[in-house]
Amino acid sequence: MRKIFIVIVIFLPNLIHAQTIVPSTINSDLWIKQNSPYIIESDVVVKGSLVIEPGVVVQIGDAYIDSFKITGKIDVKGTKENPVIFESYGQDTKNWSLVFDSPQYSSIEHAVFRNSLNGLLVRQGEISIKSSTFSKLYG
Repeated sequence: MRKIFIVIVIFLPNLIHAQTIVPSTINSDLWIKQNSPYIIESDVVVKGSLVIEPGVVVQIGDAYIDSFKITGKIDVKGTKENPVIFESYGQDTKNWSLVFDSPQYSSIEHAVFRNSLNGLLVRQGEISIKSSTFSKLYG
């Protein structure tokens, strides 16, 4: 009996996955892989600074075009081995875009945008996008 209990305790942490429900307003935050996926269930506005570390997955569900709006700045720091992934949450959700509406400089490196309306939309501001891919866009 003791051996079985030990095996369960050893493997239990590998079966538990974190997830973070994103609040509607972000003033300043750091998103890390261990808290992925970050789930956007309704409109979110980044008013301050958001840094997204390598390997983070952002899932956007039941959303409209302004569902993930940047009025501050965002720094996406994916790597070739651990890109940051922006994707739909659910099979039929495709009406979202990452919308930039800020005069502040933002950067995206090694990100994957998939199952989206446009992936991203720049209304205002300057953004650097490097080594990123866009697939299954419907806009």
